[in-house]
Amino acid sequence: MPPAKPRRPDPAQTARKTAARRDANRGLRLLAEGRALILRATDETKLLRALCRRVVEIGGYPVAWVGRVERTPARTVRPVAWACRNGGIRTGTALRTGGPELPAAGARGGAAAARFPLKQGRRVLGVLTVQAAAPGGFRAGEKKWLAQLAGDLARGLAALRSRTAPPPAPRALRPGEQQIRLIMDNLADLVALLDVRGRRLYNSPSYRQILGDPDRLRGTNSFAEVHPDDRARVTQAFRETVRTGVGQRLEYRLLDQAGRVRHIESQGSVIQDRRGRVAKVLVVARDLTARKRTEEELHRLSARLLQVRDLERRHLARELHDTTAQHLAALTLNLSSLKGHLDPASAAARALCDDCIQLASQAAQEIRTHSYLLHPPLLEAMGLVGAIEDYTQGLSARSGITLELEAPADFGRLPEDTELALFRVLQESLSNVLKHSGSSRAQIRLARGDNRVTLEVRDMGHGIPEDKLARIQARSGGSGVGLGGMQERLRLLGGQLELESGPAGTLVRAAVPLPAPLPDPAAAP
Repeated sequence: MPPAKPRRPDPAQTARKTAARRDANRGLRLLAEGRALILRATDETKLLRALCRRVVEIGGYPVAWVGRVERTPARTVRPVAWACRNGGIRTGTALRTGGPELPAAGARGGAAAARFPLKQGRRVLGVLTVQAAAPGGFRAGEKKWLAQLAGDLARGLAALRSRTAPPPAPRALRPGEQQIRLIMDNLADLVALLDVRGRRLYNSPSYRQILGDPDRLRGTNSFAEVHPDDRARVTQAFRETVRTGVGQRLEYRLLDQAGRVRHIESQGSVIQDRRGRVAKVLVVARDLTARKRTEEELHRLSARLLQVRDLERRHLARELHDTTAQHLAALTLNLSSLKGHLDPASAAARALCDDCIQLASQAAQEIRTHSYLLHPPLLEAMGLVGAIEDYTQGLSARSGITLELEAPADFGRLPEDTELALFRVLQESLSNVLKHSGSSRAQIRLARGDNRVTLEVRDMGHGIPEDKLARIQARSGGSGVGLGGMQERLRLLGGQLELESGPAGTLVRAAVPLPAPLPDPAAAP
C-alpha cells in the first residue's frame, strides 16, 4: 500500500488566519501608539491631529476625523482635526450619543463609517469618525478597538483640559475663615496640615474620596495609611523636612479606606514660628492612580505586541525554511536533471539552465538568511551561546567586522523568554554597530551568576554625541523597536538596560534576573 500523501494546507484558510493576525497586530499597535500620544500630550489640537494621522497610517483607514460638539440646539459637530489618504471628506451634521453608529450614507464611494462619541461621564466632548477601509464595512473586532481608542482619547482630553484650563479670575479675599474654606472645598489636590510629629491638624475635603470624613482624620497619624513598603521612606523624608526646614517631593503608595492602593505624589513645605523653628508642615499631594493604571495598561499592551510579533516572526521563519526553501531545493534538482537531458550541442540552452540553477541556489540562500534573522532555529536547539556563535560568525563573514565572543563553557540553558530577549538585544546592538558606530570590531561578553545573567556589547567606534544620547534615552519606551524595544523586553522579565557612550565607543549592558533553582530532592535528608 503506497504511503499517504501529506495533506496540503488550505490556501484560503491560511490567508484568513494571516489576515486575522495582521488585523490583531494592527489594532494592538494603534492602541499602543494612541495611548503613548495621549500620555505625552500637552496641546489638544496637536494631539487630535496626530491621533487622526495614526488611525489612517497604522489602521489603514481612508479617513479619520474628530469633531467638537457645538453648544447649539441642533448639537452640530464641527471638525477640528482630520487625516485622509487622498481627497477630501464629508462630515456629519448631528451627533447621537448612544454609541457607535453607521450613517445611512457612506462617507466616500459607499464605504461605511463608524462614529464613536468622546464622553466624560454624561457630557459629550466630541466624536471620532472613521471610514471603513472596504465598501463591505468593518471586519470583526475593528470597531471594538476603535471604541477603546475613543475611550482613551476622551479620558486623555478630560485630563489635558483639567491641566491646561486657565485658573478662574481671582477675587479680592476678605479676612476670615470663610474664604479659605471656599478655596479648600473646591480644590482637587489633597492638602494636609501636620504637626512636627506627623499628626493631622487639617485635611481638605478632597480627602473624603480616599480616606473618608476629613474631620475624623484630625489628630490621627498621617503615616498610618502609607503602604507598609513605603512607610519608612516617607517617615524619614518627613523627619528630614522638620529637621532641615526644606520640603521634599515624594512619590509613594497609600491605602484608601477600602484597602485599595493609591499612587500619590506630594510636596512638603514648612511653616515656622516666631523664633524661626519649624512648627507645622503643609503637604500638597495629587492622586496619580489613574495615570499609573494607564501606564501599566500601556506596558501590558506593549508586552502583548512583542509576544505577537515574536510569534509572527517564528511562524514566517518556519514557513520560509520548511516550505519555500524546500521548493527551491526541489527546483534546483529538477533543473539539474533537465540539464542532463539537454543536447550537448545546445550551448545556449545549457547556459540558460546553469543560470537558472545559480539563481535558484542564490534565492534559497537568501531565504535561509532571512529565516534565520526572523527567528534563529539554533536558539531552541542549542541555546543562547550556540545561537550567538552561529549568528556572529555569519554576520562577521557578511560585514567584515571582527566580532569577539566571551562566554563561559558551562553557561548552560536559560528560560526560553530570557534567551529570546537577550538574543534580540544582541541583534539590535550589532545592527547599531554596523549602521552608526564606524567601528571595525566589537566585543560580546556573556556572564552568568547565581541570580542573574548579563550580556554586554561593546564597540570601539566614535560614540554617540551627548545631546543625541540624551534624546535617545528621553524618548525610549515600549515601541517595540530600537532602544525602547530592548528596554521593554527586559522590563517584562524584571531586567534592565544600560547605555554608556563616549569618544572611545559605546557599551550596551543588559541584565536579567534568573529564577531561584529548585531544591535537589536527592539532597534532602
